[in-house]
Amino acid sequence: MPAPPSAPASPAETGELPPLTPESPSTQLPWLGLDRSGVIQALGGLILGLILGLIALLTSYDHLSIAGTTIPLPQP
Repeated sequence: MPAPPSAPASPAETGELPPLTPESPSTQLPWLGLDRSGVIQALGGLILGLILGLIALLTSYDHLSIAGTTIPLPQP
């Protein structure tokens, strides 16, 4: 009776090194350790804040209402 097929030998048993997996390119950008999505969200928030600030400053609004909160704006 023939011997049953044995399981393949592990790399440790044969002395071979396992194949190396390719290293993934870094998805983190150097700016504050954020990934690309985080940088886009942070810059979008800054730009939106700047636009709202300029609108409030350069118009005759005396208050801003954001998310149910009213922020009074002093008029020069």
